[in-house]
Amino acid sequence: MKAFVTSECPLFWDEFVQANSSLLFHRSIWARVLQDGYGGTPLFCWLETEASPVVGMMGLVMDFKVVRVLYAALPYGGLIGDDSAAPDFFRIVEPELRKHGVHKIQIPEPRHAPILERAGFTSEEIARHQVNVSGHDAESLEASFPRSVRKAIRKSRKENIEIREVLDRSEIKSVFDLYMKTMAHNKAAAKYPIGRFLSIFDYLVPKGLGVILIASCNGRLVGSNTLVCSDDTVHDIQLSYDHVYQHVRPNDALVWASLQWTMDKGKKWFDFMGSHAGDVSLEKFKSKWGAQRTTTCNYTKTLSPLRGACWSAVLKMAGHPMGGWFIRLLRKANAQQS
Repeated sequence: MKAFVTSECPLFWDEFVQANSSLLFHRSIWARVLQDGYGGTPLFCWLETEASPVVGMMGLVMDFKVVRVLYAALPYGGLIGDDSAAPDFFRIVEPELRKHGVHKIQIPEPRHAPILERAGFTSEEIARHQVNVSGHDAESLEASFPRSVRKAIRKSRKENIEIREVLDRSEIKSVFDLYMKTMAHNKAAAKYPIGRFLSIFDYLVPKGLGVILIASCNGRLVGSNTLVCSDDTVHDIQLSYDHVYQHVRPNDALVWASLQWTMDKGKKWFDFMGSHAGDVSLEKFKSKWGAQRTTTCNYTKTLSPLRGACWSAVLKMAGHPMGGWFIRLLRKANAQQS
């Protein structure tokens, strides 16, 4: 087997992905979203036998100065193709990744756990919540919710919450400002740049692979939700809302509108995405919509122990709002050099 690692998308890539994965996060268009949205460098890695790809992985290299981290992929994705070739994949590809200056690999991966553990990865447990909307229309799905959820939906209707799609790129600034405000209220690190929202709007929305919904109350922006589509799943990328208007239930109105959008697109699953296991309030919010909880892991492997230790210190700081500012500053510096 021969290993290949390149920042240029190979011509066969999307055909290879289509044959082996239903995830948007493996496709070349998502690599463009990540590159423009985060300012990082995409890497396409694969093994070949007789000029045919057997197993591959697409990720984004983020240069945080202290360490260069390969995320494969963002927000999750991992390996594509033949599982049995995975041990050979990591054994052969890791030296190539070192040549590309990668110090750390992070794979948010719902599958391949034993393979990754045998390859020397450590794991951190996360929880994923998904709602199965197949077989439902809006009426039957709403009827399946607990009384408290139906009451919240009615409350948002009574308060005349208006939900619509973002159609003008100039509105993304307001969506991003609301995201920053939400993170500040939650005393959480705002790690994502505005480019994340802009690239989704630029690349995915025109192709019907994404949407940015906004909620208004009396003409004021009170919430937003960013959604992207895989073959059978709609992924909830970012839900934000103005806590001053929490009493009119913009978050519930947006989730309900997002579930209806999922059904309109003919998808089976609505994916609330992963969160740290033990975040009780967040898990409770997701579960009330009938979401099924599964446990998965983020897998990490350090290729440079010294730089890995430095990065661990940065991550501890990143849990603080100032840490989020620091990480965004590093990303901005990286984007300016790109």
